[in-house]
Amino acid sequence: MTPPIALLATTRVAGLPAPAAYAAAGVILILAIVITAAIVRRAGRVALTQRLTALGSRLGLNPPAEEGSIENALSYLEQVTGAAAEAVAEASSDAIRLRRSLDALPQGVVLCDETGKVVYRNTPANALGPVELADFAIALGHRFGAETSLIEGDALVYHRDCLLLSR
Repeated sequence: MTPPIALLATTRVAGLPAPAAYAAAGVILILAIVITAAIVRRAGRVALTQRLTALGSRLGLNPPAEEGSIENALSYLEQVTGAAAEAVAEASSDAIRLRRSLDALPQGVVLCDETGKVVYRNTPANALGPVELADFAIALGHRFGAETSLIEGDALVYHRDCLLLSR
C-alpha cells in the first residue's frame, strides 16, 4: 500500500514554521506591490510634468530652467496660456481697427486668402454689382496687357473656361 501524498512536505520554511513563512511571503509580496505602484506613479507624474511643459512650449514661451513638479508645470502652462490669450485679444482689436479703416475707404477693397477665397469685402465693394465688377476686371486686364472677353447671359451656362488668379 502506498502512503498518501502530502501537500506540504515540510513543516518548516527557511527556519520558520509554515504559517509564519507564508505570512512573511505575503508581507514581502504586498511591499513589492506598494513599491511598484509608487515607482509607476512617480514615473506617471514625471511624464505628465514633461507633457504639460511641452504643451506650454508649443505656445511660444521658453520653459522654466528647473525640472519641477506638476504644480510648477501647471503654473508655467497658466502663464503661457495667459500670454496667448493676450496676443489673441490684441490681434482681434487690430483686426477690428483694420476693418473699420477699410470700411471708411471710398474705394472697394476685397481681401482674399492664399487659396483665392474672399475673406473680407468692405462696404463699397459690397455695393458693386456684377456689371461694375466685370467692367473693373476688363479695365484691369487691359491695363496689364491681357486679352479679355466678357461672357454674359445664357452663354455663362455653357461656358467652361475660368479665370485663375495666382499669387
